[in-house]
Amino acid sequence: PTPPGSEIVFLLDSSAELRQLLSEFPSLALKVCIDVGHAAVADGFLAYWAVAGERCVGLHIHDNDGHDDLHFVPGDGVIEWEEVIGELGQSGFDGPLNLELYLDEHKVAGKRFLEPLVVPWQTKARC
Repeated sequence: PTPPGSEIVFLLDSSAELRQLLSEFPSLALKVCIDVGHAAVADGFLAYWAVAGERCVGLHIHDNDGHDDLHFVPGDGVIEWEEVIGELGQSGFDGPLNLELYLDEHKVAGKRFLEPLVVPWQTKARC
């Protein structure tokens, strides 16, 4: 959600807005990238995934405090990463997970945090 008094306007600020957009443009040629951090300050990842998982071609990955778009290293905020990665694995998602972090050391820390969660479902998908 937009902070009070902010001049920033977000498109698809809720999973309901995303549902409306996808229903108005039903072509399967329209794909989405779900930003897990942005979803966390709105309705949560699972709400966005329920709406657009079948049309999702990639994810932006970062963590936050559940209120602001802070781009924390995954694991340093409130997002339940086991739940997110578990849902991706169950659905057979095979798109990219893009760490949306700024400092190289944060990218390395994010990769180290996520690898133990991601490798098991990627291994299952290849079997």
